[in-house]
Amino acid sequence: MKLLRSYKLPAYMTSEEFGPELILEFNYASEGCSGLIVVDSTLLGPSKGGLRIVKATSVEEICSLARVCTYRNALLDIPFGGGRSAIIYDYDRMGRNGRERLLRSFARLLNSTIRRKYIVEPDLNTGPEDMKAVAEELGRWNASAGKPRGYCTKGGRKSGIPHEPEVAALGIFHATVTAASQLNIPLRGMRVLSVGLGTVGEQLSSKLVGVGAHVTGILEPSSSAEGVTEGNSVTGIPGFLKLGVDVIIVGCQCPRALVERISEEADAKLVIEGGDLALGHELRERLTRRDIVTLPDLVANCGGAVASLCELRGMRPETVPLVIEKRAVRSVIEVLGRAELQDMTPAEAAVQLAENKLRGRKKELQGAH
Repeated sequence: MKLLRSYKLPAYMTSEEFGPELILEFNYASEGCSGLIVVDSTLLGPSKGGLRIVKATSVEEICSLARVCTYRNALLDIPFGGGRSAIIYDYDRMGRNGRERLLRSFARLLNSTIRRKYIVEPDLNTGPEDMKAVAEELGRWNASAGKPRGYCTKGGRKSGIPHEPEVAALGIFHATVTAASQLNIPLRGMRVLSVGLGTVGEQLSSKLVGVGAHVTGILEPSSSAEGVTEGNSVTGIPGFLKLGVDVIIVGCQCPRALVERISEEADAKLVIEGGDLALGHELRERLTRRDIVTLPDLVANCGGAVASLCELRGMRPETVPLVIEKRAVRSVIEVLGRAELQDMTPAEAAVQLAENKLRGRKKELQGAH
């Protein structure tokens, strides 16, 4: 186990005044895995963010993802800081019993190092049962969010809803509809291409069709950089990118080579970052130079963050979709309005708004002392 004192964030995340507060590298020789825990900021409250199980990652990636959580929570007025964690493991070889043992070992590590500074929620290759294992091991119901429906109770009543694909899809849906409205793209007949969103893409497609949009494709990339899988066939990337579409929604399961081709060749009015760091700063800038508006992950991928808040506050399940809609719509309008007013990109506007809220909170705390 090793504590890293500091780490320089990517340039577009600018200020280091908000963190990272703690970066922990760990190694479980007995489990054959290693990992990272990053507490980026606790200005707004305990840090909260996803735990992913991946075959490879880097300190830079997890720090960047933690900062995304910090900014998103600030932007959405969620009273939590930002954090992120990763277990580096070959999950294809992990059985059910081994998985639960691994998650419980991770929970004990949290308890022995940062205790109540970090609330875990689902991310890549983790889900409700994993969050249940963390909460049970720590003996604290609020140690994690996104727990299973049967376990998702507070004060003897049902609370919130798990982090299922529908939750993520709901946030992206409201962000997409609101952004299209702000950019005067008519919903009826709006042509949408979804790339690399996994099962979220299917849920999202259904919702978009319900308001009159035309989903031209739901593409799940193959491991090849030269093609994307649609159904059982592989088709060359250029053919899809030349389709006449209004909106492209990119998820974090989209290979980098394909994302770069989208940024160079796609013909669309709006590109939405439906997964954290799905595009990144450089590719958003490339799209901007082509006069394509990009809606960043900070605001577009908001469903899970809001659902976590509802769960931890004990809100009833039926209220969760309404809260997601309200916060997504308000944040998109705020970000796009600031971007137009200040002549900046939506990503720059989102960061500026989030940092203003964080600085305001810092002043409040300094004033209290």
